[in-house]
Amino acid sequence: MVGKINVGSAEAAPKAAAPTGISHNFDLKFIESPDFKTLVFNALPGEEGSNPDFKVKSGDSVTFKVENAGISFHAFAVVSDVDDPTTIVFNSAIKSANNPMKAGETGEVTFIAGAPGEYHYVCTVPGHALLGMQGNFIVEP
Repeated sequence: MVGKINVGSAEAAPKAAAPTGISHNFDLKFIESPDFKTLVFNALPGEEGSNPDFKVKSGDSVTFKVENAGISFHAFAVVSDVDDPTTIVFNSAIKSANNPMKAGETGEVTFIAGAPGEYHYVCTVPGHALLGMQGNFIVEP
């Protein structure tokens, strides 16, 4: 086994910008395939609008309005690690895995986009992001 370690100057972690006064409103729906093997936002894979990407600037105000158009329980958040639904950032949660949205319920959250980086919006109910209920949330400098 061969490995290589590159050592260089440490770079400071990106920092959040001051509030910009710019607002974004995004609407999402939790939906499931009829066989419940695919869970997504807005549309099934291959259909227009499935798990759309969202890009904002650091310091922008972001509002997500989410509707549970499915039959299962769901919860929402922006996370730093798509494989770990507990890595919620920006105080972006709507409900939780322990207190999820029931079918037909809606929720809303507004937050200021923090440090630039690539994040994900997901259903935080365990296993739901793995079944496809995730999308990209990109914060640009």
